[in-house]
Amino acid sequence: MFNAAAINNLQDEKALLVAESDINRLTLQADFSMLQASVAKAQQTVKIGVGIYPMVMAVGSVLGFLFLKKKKLSIPSSLVGKAIGAWGIFQRVKPFLAAIRGGSSREKISAP
Repeated sequence: MFNAAAINNLQDEKALLVAESDINRLTLQADFSMLQASVAKAQQTVKIGVGIYPMVMAVGSVLGFLFLKKKKLSIPSSLVGKAIGAWGIFQRVKPFLAAIRGGSSREKISAP
C-alpha cells in the first residue's frame, strides 16, 4: 500500500519537525524570561516615579513661587496674587501631606 521509503521519509520529517518545535519552545521560554526581567525593571521604575511625583510637584510649586521674577505691583494685587499662588501650592501639597499623615496608602496621592 505505502512505500517503505516514503514512510521512512515521513518519519524523518516528523522527527525533524518535533526537534524544531522543541528548539522553538526553548527559545520562546528564554525570550519570555528576558521579557519578564525587563518588565520587572519597568514596573519598579514606574512605582518609584508614582511615589516621587507628588513631592516633585510640591517642590516645583514652592520653588516657582519663591524664585519667579517678581513684578512691581500695587499692594492689593500683589497680596491677591500671593494668596492665589499659596492656594495653588496648598492644593498640590495637600495629597502629599495626607499620604504622610495617613500612612503609606497610595489611594490618597492623586495627580492634579
